[in-house]
Amino acid sequence: MKLVSALFSLSLLLSVSAVFAVDYATEVHPILKNHCGKCHMSGESKGGIALDQNKIANEIGDGSIVPGNVKKSDLHWTMTLSPDDDLAMPPKGRRVPQAEIDLIAKWIEEGAKIESTGGGGGEMSGGDAMGGDSMGGDSMGGGMAAAPAAATAKPYKGTFKNNSGKQVPATLVRVDGDRAILVLPDGKEYRYPIGMFHPDSKKIVEQWQAGSL
Repeated sequence: MKLVSALFSLSLLLSVSAVFAVDYATEVHPILKNHCGKCHMSGESKGGIALDQNKIANEIGDGSIVPGNVKKSDLHWTMTLSPDDDLAMPPKGRRVPQAEIDLIAKWIEEGAKIESTGGGGGEMSGGDAMGGDSMGGDSMGGGMAAAPAAATAKPYKGTFKNNSGKQVPATLVRVDGDRAILVLPDGKEYRYPIGMFHPDSKKIVEQWQAGSL
C-alpha cells in the first residue's frame, strides 16, 4: 500500500507540474517585452543580446539563459542587481518586479522551454497562438476581465482543467487581476492565467467571483 500511495503521489506531482509549468509565450515573453524590448527586441540587440520570439533561442544554452541553472543565467542575474550597478538590467527606468523575476527563475529552472504548451497541455507554437504577446488580458489568451472577488467568497475546493483538458485538484482562494490563485493539495500556491483555463473552469471562477458558488 505504501508503494501504491507513493506512486500515486508522484503521479499527482508530475501532473500538477505539467499543468502549471511556466508558459513562455503568455508569461515570460510579455515580461521581457515590457522591460527589455526597447534595447533587445525589434531590431535592437544591445550587447549582442536579442530577445525577440524568433531569436531568443540563440540566447538559450550559453551565459544568457542556462536551462535548469538560474545562478548561471545572466538574464536573471542582471535583473537582481542593485539599480546603481553598471550591469543592472534594465539600466534605466522601472525595475522588474520581484514576482516577475521569480517567474523567470522558475521558467529557467523548468528548462527555459520556448514552445507554448497552453499551460502544460497540447503543443502550440508562438505567442499569437495564445492570443497575442502584449501585456494585459489578451496576452493571457483572451483572458476575461477580472472582477473583484465577492467580499464574502469562501475558498472553493474542486477540480480545475486547463484549455488542453488536463485537470488537477485545487482550492481557489482569490483572483488577482487575470490570475486565479490556486492552492494545490501539497500546499503550494499557483497564480494561474484565467484565460488558459478550460471554459468549464473559467465558469467556476466567474461564479465564485459573483458569489454564486
